[in-house]
Amino acid sequence: MVSGGSSSLGNPAYERFALWQLNEMEKQNVTLHLSKKEISELLQQLKQYDLSQQPEKLNRRPLLFWHGKMDQVVPYESAYHFYQQNRKNYEGSAEKFEFITDEHAGHNVTNAGVEASAEWFAKHL
Repeated sequence: MVSGGSSSLGNPAYERFALWQLNEMEKQNVTLHLSKKEISELLQQLKQYDLSQQPEKLNRRPLLFWHGKMDQVVPYESAYHFYQQNRKNYEGSAEKFEFITDEHAGHNVTNAGVEASAEWFAKHL
């Protein structure tokens, strides 16, 4: 059995995404009732799950990304950057590491995205 996964509107760089979210909250004057030390400790905990800091864990297993380019909740650029940085690890089996971009979608998976994901799963998992 082959294990693999899919990331729809997600972000494998947890720490970077959390920092982005903190910055966005600061811009909107959202007050967090956490000290800098508590935030730092939480960010440290995220690192153990952050795939961008340990891409070797992919071990050439199948992984599909689907992301809407207009997503304002989880920025497209970070997920696509991760994909670009790690494509070289799939040379010879590039079909197992794919990124589908929907140019017009925001933070919602379209019917076409669901269908494309299902087709990809049928081939690779």
